[in-house]
Amino acid sequence: MRLALVKGIAWPSRKIDGIEGTRIVLVSPAGSTDEGETLAAADPLQASVGDYVLITEGQAAGAALQPGNPRAYPLDAAIVAIIQPDEVRPRLLD
Repeated sequence: MRLALVKGIAWPSRKIDGIEGTRIVLVSPAGSTDEGETLAAADPLQASVGDYVLITEGQAAGAALQPGNPRAYPLDAAIVAIIQPDEVRPRLLD
């Protein structure tokens, strides 16, 4: 898992079956060496722009939306927790 900041909301015109009701947000991983790194992440928790979140990536991202299914949705990233900013060390937020 990685800490990330929600930067915006993506509005796809169509989605694959199974994730139609899941919002897609744009996140920027905290502490990334690539300043422009932005990921599209499934957002089942309805995070707001400016929220700090924990994201999971790879096969775990699909499993986060469909636990126990070995053929989980093909996602690269998913939000699994919303973090209160006062609970994160300041240096991690840069």
